[in-house]
Amino acid sequence: MTKKFFKGDSLNQLYLDVLREIDQNPEFVSSPRGIETKEITNLSIELTNPFDRIVWNKAREVNYEFAMKFFLWMLNGDSSLDYVAGANKHAKEFIDQPKSALELPTNFSTAYGPRIGRQIGAIIEELKRDKDSRRAVIHVLDEGDHAMLGVDTKEEYPCTDSFTFLIRDNQFHMYTHMRSNNMVLTICYDAFNMTLLQEFLFRVLKNHYPELTMGSYHHNIVSAHFFSREQPLVDKVLATNEPWLIQKQKQD
Repeated sequence: MTKKFFKGDSLNQLYLDVLREIDQNPEFVSSPRGIETKEITNLSIELTNPFDRIVWNKAREVNYEFAMKFFLWMLNGDSSLDYVAGANKHAKEFIDQPKSALELPTNFSTAYGPRIGRQIGAIIEELKRDKDSRRAVIHVLDEGDHAMLGVDTKEEYPCTDSFTFLIRDNQFHMYTHMRSNNMVLTICYDAFNMTLLQEFLFRVLKNHYPELTMGSYHHNIVSAHFFSREQPLVDKVLATNEPWLIQKQKQD
């Protein structure tokens, strides 16, 4: 399977470019768990300016109140969704739900926060100790998540495999590895939160390396897709270039 590569300095433009590619040139039409999907595989995206992390397309009004709260929730290592539920009523459907002994353990959680929180300190110390290290990796998906295989649950099977951080030529780069990514709905939140994580670590490490500058954000995906039922939204997104923030200002 040929690698697909997209590079740019704006997440909004990359969002449109990748979405258009999946829509017009899908590599596969598959149906995981019985849901028809347009899909391309082996996709790599490089955002050369990680600070330009906003998708402002009017047809895809991203809830950035939820996005920011989700980042803080994740960074604080929380597993309860009480903090973010007020900003997105659908959030609890994917993590915080009743469990039974016949399905998942009562203490089972796929929340990213505790997983990242257990590892982030060691990653910072590793990069302080060895500026050229290749070992600064945070794992998200792990073997414990196999408990979900074959279980009828809405709980989100982690889409993220890992984060890798690299300092080269005094630039701080981040590499995210995804097993799966919805490219019309969730990429907006994933890239936003992950570049914020990159920025957080960058600012911590800049205290140790004053000459450090922000590098690129790399987003690598095995299955980049959207569901066929989302086709009307995809059509609307690709048909408009009007910024949603300006539209909201007009309404206020």
